[in-house]
Amino acid sequence: MGIIFYLAHVAVLCSLFPFFILFIRKNKKIHIILKLYVVEIVISNLINSILFYLTNFNQDYFFWSNLFIETLLISIIYLIYFENKFFKKILIVFIVLCVLTFIYSFQFDLMNRFTFYGTYSRITLTTLSISIIIERYFNSEFDSLFDDFIFNYSSAVLLYSGLQFYVMIFNDLIIEKLDILFLYTWPIIQISSVLHYLILSRAIWKLKN
Repeated sequence: MGIIFYLAHVAVLCSLFPFFILFIRKNKKIHIILKLYVVEIVISNLINSILFYLTNFNQDYFFWSNLFIETLLISIIYLIYFENKFFKKILIVFIVLCVLTFIYSFQFDLMNRFTFYGTYSRITLTTLSISIIIERYFNSEFDSLFDDFIFNYSSAVLLYSGLQFYVMIFNDLIIEKLDILFLYTWPIIQISSVLHYLILSRAIWKLKN
């Protein structure tokens, strides 16, 4: 269990990196929605830590609602910064479906609600990020893809959503054999979070004025 708590603390600390980058860069192209997303990351990690250590509150409510906010902000950031008109139309549809799917998930009990919306969110974000990475590979105006904000941002989303989707596929099995599988799956989530925060920090740093 020690490695799990160690990775959890590392993930919380790493979530501060993109937050600090915002103040270091002071870039006019850092949109208010991107700032909100970074602040949401920090606040959600702090709340999660407080709930875990100081209360007996059922965190499934928090995870479910936070997942909706997170998915919505990620999609809107794509809509703001990605210039491909075809993908913009797809993103608008996805944002509408994101809201409708969240509302539809109310009909399930809490655990199935989180699993249903989480699976939908991770599948669509993973698919979107892969598609946009491919598009950037062929159409980026940068000499190096690693200087392209959207490429870096999509890579962060892909690692975060893709690895967590892998865990969600086996969610029922994890619940059934919690003691055994928790030790193997939770580190995957924490590692995906750390990579996401680090690459997101690079993406913000590379955002051109």
